[in-house]
Amino acid sequence: NPKYMNSSNFESFIRGGTPNAIKSTDAHEGSYAIKLQSGIRDEDTTFGYFVFGVGNDNGLEGGIPFTEKPDSFKAWFKYNIAAGTEGLVVIFFKKNSVPISQQLLVISPGTINAWTEMSFKLDDFTGTPDTIAFGIVSANPFNNMNDPANWIMVDKMAFTGVTNQLPNSGFEEWVNVETEEPDLWMTFNVMQLALGQPNNVTKSTDAHSGTYSMS
Repeated sequence: NPKYMNSSNFESFIRGGTPNAIKSTDAHEGSYAIKLQSGIRDEDTTFGYFVFGVGNDNGLEGGIPFTEKPDSFKAWFKYNIAAGTEGLVVIFFKKNSVPISQQLLVISPGTINAWTEMSFKLDDFTGTPDTIAFGIVSANPFNNMNDPANWIMVDKMAFTGVTNQLPNSGFEEWVNVETEEPDLWMTFNVMQLALGQPNNVTKSTDAHSGTYSMS
């Protein structure tokens, strides 16, 4: 998982899938970039994403400290976005946990196979934030605009006009996330990890028979 971020990998594992926020060695700069891959799982179209915060149906909760108002957001991209769908950059600026600006930046349909820098002008807003919640998605989940063929690669993100930047903005830092699961069973341990909480299903040696039980 990209360090400091949550991603669709947790949700994908819970559903029995494979990572769809993928560490890639095809990078614009440095050693790594991220690839966000849509797909099909259980006859449903899935999408890849990473977020600073926690995504939900209403947008993004939580976030990280951020105390300036950027002029624009830019990053290097490769992507394939099917006609009739779009990718999305989601930015919530917050003050005292309340959004003071919610900005949805559309990545339009098309294909770019070579690393290309794209810049998005940000709307001005009133007030000074203390937090930013931020994410990029290989779909527009708010409008159900997705296609299993969609993918977006991202590298070297930056805000202009400010000194604050997102941590790990070049996706050079990754962490291995591990949890022990009972074979053939599914638990929410991975989601617990995504929320920064300990496992709530664990292996116990206090067993009625055999070596282990489930706690």
